[in-house]
Amino acid sequence: MARPRTFDEEDAIQQSLNVFWRYGYDATTYKLLELATKIAPRSLINVFGDKEALFLRALKKYRQMAQGIVDKVFNPPSVDAVIVFFDSVGKNPPPKGDVRHSGCLMVNTMFELGKDKPAVTAEVNAYRDMWRSTFLASLEADGIPDAETKAEFLVGGLFGALSQIRMGGHVSCAAPTAKVIADTVRSWKQ
Repeated sequence: MARPRTFDEEDAIQQSLNVFWRYGYDATTYKLLELATKIAPRSLINVFGDKEALFLRALKKYRQMAQGIVDKVFNPPSVDAVIVFFDSVGKNPPPKGDVRHSGCLMVNTMFELGKDKPAVTAEVNAYRDMWRSTFLASLEADGIPDAETKAEFLVGGLFGALSQIRMGGHVSCAAPTAKVIADTVRSWKQ
């Protein structure tokens, strides 16, 4: 007879997400996951599957968190929402030691793993598509010409800004790139 679970699955996924976010996929060990979740590796494997399966759950949760930002900032979608969003990137950094100073989990994953893991690639692509479709809807809502190309530019700019966080080790490292993007979008309104 199986023993009942003594932990909350969603909390375990959140704690695992934070470990993957801070250390990356390859450097995350079951020992680090055990320390963060307080769950023995065998129990993690029994509930979530192998490390990649747990990582996929963490990536999905991360994308849901980002979707919450999109739902809040881009309601309704508009060029002004794009400007507000980019104006906020890198501002009001969290306290020292916060996992957000590790950069964007999806961007970090893209650089770390490339396209070696198809299921991971699909999750990263879903995240990218979420941002692209959000930017496209915002540009189209205000009749900005060549919205498709500009939406691609915004995704590339966002991912570039977010990569600066990982490289610089602080959220504020994204602010200069984000400011240039916000100023560029302002010029599209004229």
